[in-house]
Amino acid sequence: MKTMKQGKMTPIEKVKRLPFIFLLLILGLLLILSLQVHSQDISKIYSARGFWLEQNRENYRNLKLKREKGDSLTLSQGLYLQDYEVYLKLYYTRMADEEKSRYIQNKEQWNSAFIAGDDRDESVFEWRPRDRFLNGAYGFWYGVTLIAIMETESAAAVGIPFVTSGWWLLGPSIMPDRYKNITRNTVRLSNTGKLFGLGYGASLGVLLVNENSDNGYKTILGLSTLGSIALGEMGFQYQMKRNLSAGHISMLRHYGILGGWVGLASAFSSNAESSRIYGGMILAGGITGILIGNQQAISNNFSSGDVNAISSLSLTATGLGLAVAIDIMSNMEYDYNENTEWPMIIPAASSIFGTVIGQKQVRNVHLSKKQGSTLNLTTAGGGLIGLGLAVILESESPAIYIGLSSGMALIAHQVIFNKYKNENLTSQFEAKLSNNQNWNISLDIEPENYFVNQNMNDMDDYYSGGKFNSPKSIVKLKLKF
Repeated sequence: MKTMKQGKMTPIEKVKRLPFIFLLLILGLLLILSLQVHSQDISKIYSARGFWLEQNRENYRNLKLKREKGDSLTLSQGLYLQDYEVYLKLYYTRMADEEKSRYIQNKEQWNSAFIAGDDRDESVFEWRPRDRFLNGAYGFWYGVTLIAIMETESAAAVGIPFVTSGWWLLGPSIMPDRYKNITRNTVRLSNTGKLFGLGYGASLGVLLVNENSDNGYKTILGLSTLGSIALGEMGFQYQMKRNLSAGHISMLRHYGILGGWVGLASAFSSNAESSRIYGGMILAGGITGILIGNQQAISNNFSSGDVNAISSLSLTATGLGLAVAIDIMSNMEYDYNENTEWPMIIPAASSIFGTVIGQKQVRNVHLSKKQGSTLNLTTAGGGLIGLGLAVILESESPAIYIGLSSGMALIAHQVIFNKYKNENLTSQFEAKLSNNQNWNISLDIEPENYFVNQNMNDMDDYYSGGKFNSPKSIVKLKLKF
């Protein structure tokens, strides 16, 4: 019988060694991963936002609320609370001083946003179809403006927009560290900056360009694109540092658009003849709107649902004001020597009025995202019904179409808003009563007293030894304050 050469393994021995080799590979991978984890900056691991999220874990919040109410906890639940609170204290001590200051500064804002449903699932981020579309659309438009400025007529005129669009979509893959800790609100504020940059950059171009210049459109397009990229980046970086709530961002967007619209309407109503005046008024109105919106968001801490209600009410008020302006202008005799465009200031004023009224209505209501979006959907439905009624009436006046549509939208808005308002205020009142409850009710049932009472047949049983023996209670209700 032939023997195997020394040092050469049989097939069976090779198979037996496979688990050992596999185990070595796993250990090697774990070692590499552990080295990567330890090489990370500790200050980035222990962040203000992370500490707030740990404080609001569902299990911890539920057990803590149960303890505050005076309910009994099991031994395991009590130990869990103790261990978790030790963990929170350790987490806080390991935070950098900058993160501690950031936590103190933003804690109340995050808490209010959480109550309104704004920050749920913010820790789990995904690129939604809308995000992908907007990223690609902005990149495509940047490519189009580049072609217009360069006056390219070759095949590059078709290919460049697709290249820039693809480049903007590849951003998260090419620079993963930049997008590492983003949330949906980061993308929201960045997109808001891109939108404002397009409008404000173009307005700046209109303000600076000579009206008789043949190539003035290149400056306008270039400033619009540069403004969009710059403000988008500013919004991205600002959100990464400050972590504004969804309601705060929505308020900035609302007032930024409102300010630009008021500036445009003001320039038109003044019968301005120079395009520079229009560009300057839009730019000034937009910047002013952003500043006011930021202050309003800080002072009132609106949820995104609240801002949805404000925006839809402002839009319906704008429609009503526009209907009045059109009706006035249709009955005026046009005169080149007189300002006949002044009624356009009415819809601008009604927009501001709708915003102010909306802010007063939603204060302390804290509409959720679902309620706010449903309210917008309902408002749009009411507007379409009004438009349909105007068509059925065969009206020839544009003011009727706009006015009836806006009026029906306003009715639908107020009906559903008041429904949500009553629901939210009622639930908040009940929650406040529950949290401030300083009394306890206990119920004891003693059925054996029934038989004791049955044996007390005469007065001697009720009155003996100079004392009155009352019947024994079967049910005892104790109320402790």
